[in-house]
This record gives sequence, C-alpha cells and structure tokens, in this order.
Amino acid sequence: IVCEGLPAVDFNTLEFEHPGPDGRRKLKYIHAWVWLEWSSIQRYLFDGSEVKERKSKGSFRSAEELEAWLGQFDVDLESWGVGPWKSIERLWQELESSQTQLERWGRNDGVPLLMRVVHVLQMKVTSFEEAANQKFLFQVWQQNPDGRMRDINRPMAKKLSTADLPFDAQKFEAAARTVVQDQLSYLADVHARLNTNDMPTRQNSERSGVRVVKVAFSDHRFDLEDSPSFKDMTTMYHLYTVEVVCEGLPSSNFASMTFDAKGVPTAIGWKWVTWQETLDILHERAQVLERREAQLTHKLNSASETCKACLDELMLMSRNGRASTAEAERVGRISSQLQEVLTMLSPGETAQGSSSHMPRYAKIPPSMLANLADRKGVTDDFLDGALYARQQQMARRGEFFSSDAPEAPPLATVVTEVQPALLPEEAGTGIKSRCHGALCSFMCSPAALSDTQAQVPR
Repeated sequence: IVCEGLPAVDFNTLEFEHPGPDGRRKLKYIHAWVWLEWSSIQRYLFDGSEVKERKSKGSFRSAEELEAWLGQFDVDLESWGVGPWKSIERLWQELESSQTQLERWGRNDGVPLLMRVVHVLQMKVTSFEEAANQKFLFQVWQQNPDGRMRDINRPMAKKLSTADLPFDAQKFEAAARTVVQDQLSYLADVHARLNTNDMPTRQNSERSGVRVVKVAFSDHRFDLEDSPSFKDMTTMYHLYTVEVVCEGLPSSNFASMTFDAKGVPTAIGWKWVTWQETLDILHERAQVLERREAQLTHKLNSASETCKACLDELMLMSRNGRASTAEAERVGRISSQLQEVLTMLSPGETAQGSSSHMPRYAKIPPSMLANLADRKGVTDDFLDGALYARQQQMARRGEFFSSDAPEAPPLATVVTEVQPALLPEEAGTGIKSRCHGALCSFMCSPAALSDTQAQVPR
C-alpha cells in the first residue's frame, strides 16, 4: 500500500469512537508509528511464536497434498525443482523416510513461519594411534557414479531418523556403527577414483575389517540457516557429536568405496586432521570463494560497460533518424531491454538488492530462537551425564597433569598468575571466589562457564 502525505519521521495518530447521540466523538486510542525495514517488522510479527503444527512421516498421503499445505507460507514453490532447488517430491520423500520434520510456527495475530528440523550425527572417527596425536578422519572429496567430483570438507556425518526421538547413548552408538560399516568397509588407495568404464562392485572388492571399538557422546549444538536445497525455507540443524574409536584404519590418508542398495558405487576421500588443520582447510576454502566473487564482480563490471556502450550507440542512431520506422521500434525495444539489464548489473542496484534480501533466519527473534534450540532430540539429564562422564575420563587419563611430570603448583597460584584480582592475597589452595573463565574452559570444558560461582576442587 503506497500512500501520499505521510510524515518522513516517526509520528502518532489519534483514533476516535463513533459519534455519540450528541454527535461528539470521544478519543479511543493514540497509535504510535515508526518507520522500519520490513525485515525488522517481521521479527515483531514472529516474536512470541509457538509451534502450532508438526508434520512428519505419514502426515501427507502424497507430494501434491504437501504442496497444498505449503501454500499457506511465503514460499516460492514455482522455483522448486528448477536449477539448484530440490522439488516438493524430494521434501515429501525426506518426510516419509523420517529424515526431517516440518513445523508451523506462529501467533494468533502473526504470520505463519515454516521451519524444517533436521537431526544430524557428526562423528570424530579415529584410531588408538591417531587419537594420541589428536587426529580424526575428515572427508575432503566425493566422486559420484557419473564421475563428477565435489569438495565436502566435513567430518563423517549422517542424518538421524526422527522416528528414533528422543535419542540416547544406545541409539547414537547404533547409528555410528551403521555409518562406519557403510563408509569404511571397502578401502582403497588415496589416489583411487571411479572408472565409469570399469566400475567396482561389492563382489570384486575386499572388505577392510574396520571395526568400531568405542563410541562416546561428546556434545550437542545447533545451527540455523536458510536451506540450500529448498528455496525460502529455514532449517534448524540439531548437531550431535560422538567420538568413535576404530581398529583396522590405515595410518595414512586413504579413500573408500560405498555402495547403495542397487550396488552403485561412490568414492570418498579421507584425510587425517587435527581441529587446527580443519580450520586451515575451511579458511582456504573461504579464500577461494572470495577470489571467485572478485572475478565475478570484475566480469559484471565489464558486461555493464559493454551494455552501456551498446545502449549509447542505439540511442545515437535513434536521434539521428538513420533508421526506418520499423527499425526505430526495434531499436526502442532493444534499448529498453538493455536498460533493464544495465539496471540489474549496476552496483547500486546490486547493493540495494542484497540488503533487502537478508537471510530469513536473521528475521527470527531471540525468544523464538531459544525455543527452537531447546527442542533438541536429547534430554538435559543426558547432556549433563555425558559432560560428567567426559570430565571423569579426562581426569583418569591425567590429561592436564600427568603422574610422571613434576608436581604442579597449587591451583590458587596459577589463578593468581593469570588474574591476580580474582583471589584475595590470603587465598589458599582451595578456591571459593569467582573462578577464572580461561581456567574453567581449560579444566572443566566450556559448559562449566555457565556456573562461574562453582568451587573448583583441583
């Protein structure tokens, strides 16, 4: 709705009752109005939203029924199944295979918001030998059956079935063993690639003998992003990390072959890395993307200059009257098309478009985000138990102070060296004042930071 006569600054308006018997209208409301971007207004509309509806396996009898339900949301369904976007059929298949859930959030007076919820198991797969070097397996590439290669750069991962909610240690272990068996049963040289003329099969491949020895739950976190697969859909990823120790793994980088239900192979490249090396890999990837963006910007600028030169030449021809009436009309149409292209390629228009199309997840208010994060697939008691077990294991290993090392100074001395203001001068070996954040992270894991008044017995 476009109006004339509105003030350029924030303002108030008066609303009056209907005229009474005496013809007078009493004051009913004073309305306060502010100018905001639409993205900010949407955050107000979503604030206080609750889950109104949840859809999972069996909720829709067909993809057409799912499409009708999606029609209530601000989603560009016409783009689904075109270009990089997956189809409605693929989303329905995800629901029917219990790989995802759909939730409708909203308030009684607000707009509905569509949320896709996915639970993912991430595995730090290692061996006894590589665990001593703090290394784990990192998937660097994948080759599809058609021969195409693509970068992966992530640890071993698998979507969890929503039918298994809520998750526990036994379910995490069963899922981890299944993934290791699927992806590490057939190993190959690090340089091995698929030959489309001579594809490997299960029958002519030798089993590796890799065996899972131990699975330990590590932590839970969440990630909210606009779905890269389904346009205009926000996805909440609940990520559960487990540490998996295996026997029979190679000590050097290697590849593996996986086979689907029809026996079609896929090649995967694995690399032994530390956490620091994963950051280096991701940083290098980010630099590559920045260079590609700079090259694309340069090409767009060149195309804009060429388009502008063509437009100037056409306008010159039209003004000189060197063209017939039919040619002049054709020149006019081409000029209009070039003007539209030039407007789209101009830096000002691009910058304006990027600011107006902010990510959908950025419009979600903090209260709703906290509610989404709290709807995890494990209980708080399970997380607390896993944290306590991990702390006990670290203490037994002597990870911080080994038994054969020189005797460590009292912890109070260490804290005083880090931050003298934290302890009084007469402090002894026990700590009862506010503990130091860095030492909390070092001694007890980041979860201990939530209770900075706790006593530290070591």
